[in-house]
Amino acid sequence: MTQALRDKWEDLALSTFIDVYLRQWRRTRAVINKAEREELRSLIADLYRREPEAVRLQVQRLFDDMVTDIAQITVDEVPAPTPDYERLTDTILKLSAENAGRFATEISNNSLRLSYSVIDNWLEMPGATVQDLTARMERIWRGPRPATAATTETTRLYNATRIETFREMGAWGFQPVTRNDDRVRESHVRYAAEGPYPLDRTDRIPPYGDVNCRCSIVAVFENPNGV
Repeated sequence: MTQALRDKWEDLALSTFIDVYLRQWRRTRAVINKAEREELRSLIADLYRREPEAVRLQVQRLFDDMVTDIAQITVDEVPAPTPDYERLTDTILKLSAENAGRFATEISNNSLRLSYSVIDNWLEMPGATVQDLTARMERIWRGPRPATAATTETTRLYNATRIETFREMGAWGFQPVTRNDDRVRESHVRYAAEGPYPLDRTDRIPPYGDVNCRCSIVAVFENPNGV
């Protein structure tokens, strides 16, 4: 159930993120098509000052629905006292908002950085046309970016939500669980083997957001050290 729940939300995230990247490219292309050569860089900068909020608004509902579903199913699967639902809801919706804002800022900053690189190279090319620039810019939004984002962000939010739910249910810690296939990184296998970990561990460990991580976690209620 743990992996199936995570995978369901990765599929939903992928369809949303494909649309997110497509819409961002369309907004960028509209600026390219109307800008004069000498003002292109500044107009792109103006656009991307607004991009984080535009992206956040597009993904916030997905993130809210994800944390709500994950928290409820986690409560249902864990044989522990019922948590304070009002407090848990406040916690996970705050978590959702923080992650939506971070994600929107990260992808917008990355798109802007890549756009500047393409634009600067284009400006140095004698005789380069707007069509040349458009073709080069479009490559920024093609390829694996949405799929990578869907895998990474789902794992981040999935496990962060479960940890906060475990905390509300009185768990001591959590145990990372890998997919146990040939795509799992050795470092993640090692971290899983060295678990479980307390909920209040302060250093970041997988599966807490490594790119393309697919790990999940299960609750641990008894301190394995007996303390």
